[in-house]
Amino acid sequence: MIVGITIRLKSGVKSKELQRHLKDSRNLAMTQTITAMLIAKQKVRQAYITESLERPITKITLSVVDYIVQRTGTDGKTVEDILIETYPNGSIGAFMTKYFEMAFKGRDEATEFEKATVELFQDVFGFESKHV
Repeated sequence: MIVGITIRLKSGVKSKELQRHLKDSRNLAMTQTITAMLIAKQKVRQAYITESLERPITKITLSVVDYIVQRTGTDGKTVEDILIETYPNGSIGAFMTKYFEMAFKGRDEATEFEKATVELFQDVFGFESKHV
């Protein structure tokens, strides 16, 4: 880092500009290089979390992988590997949080709550259900 310093001489008439060099003391040994794979992982995780808020995902299926592929543009094998590594058992926690909030919204989100209940019974409990 270069620092410019202005020094006024005692007479105040002349000024002299000095540059002083400081040693760069940052520790770069513990930094991580950003690779295309890290960017892909982040995109896949973000798309997965967005989808898991909308519906319960109990396991990584072909439809989940296809959805993430469409959202991110990442190839299917990479998406599948990332999802199985990160979420081997799926995740319904995020959906359940949103579902719990919908339960107290009243008429505003009653239809959405009913549809979410149908999905919950189908995907999580394995029941055959239909919204009427």
